Amino acid sequence: MAIPKTARMKEHLGKTAQVNHVALSAPITWLRKGISDFMTSPLLALFYGSLFSIVTYNLWTYLSSSQSLHDVRVPLVGVVVLLLGPISAMSLYDGSKRIESGKKPALTDVLLSAFKANGSCPSIFLSVMLIVLAIMWMMFSPLIYAIFNTGSLNIVSTDQTIVEAILS
Repeated sequence: MAIPKTARMKEHLGKTAQVNHVALSAPITWLRKGISDFMTSPLLALFYGSLFSIVTYNLWTYLSSSQSLHDVRVPLVGVVVLLLGPISAMSLYDGSKRIESGKKPALTDVLLSAFKANGSCPSIFLSVMLIVLAIMWMMFSPLIYAIFNTGSLNIVSTDQTIVEAILS
């Protein structure tokens, strides 16, 4: 069944979107293929599982003992996991592709596939930048709140805009 043509799609792209029909049994097939991939190359799956477990445990332990980052440990661990997940998925997809083509995936080849496929790997750079941005936002947002919502201890005049307060 085709999605109704929209003027924008037809005008700018010259094509319409198609909806692929997926059988109700498709998720069972995907799980079977995943189990088959795991049985073919268990080292790869165990490596990624243990890598995520070790990274999140160590990050949580470090953030719990840190005085300045203690309050933001839950969202920060969430950000790190959500940003590193797609990067590791590229390697796992490459491993499945190698298994499907009849090759046994070597851990080193699969690990480097994320870098080889993307050249300079802008997704990893972007992930690191987003993690740094998230850390900065989590540290500065309480400060901004404290400056502008202090009640009786008004550091900034309520008649000023944010830009005027920063520049004054």
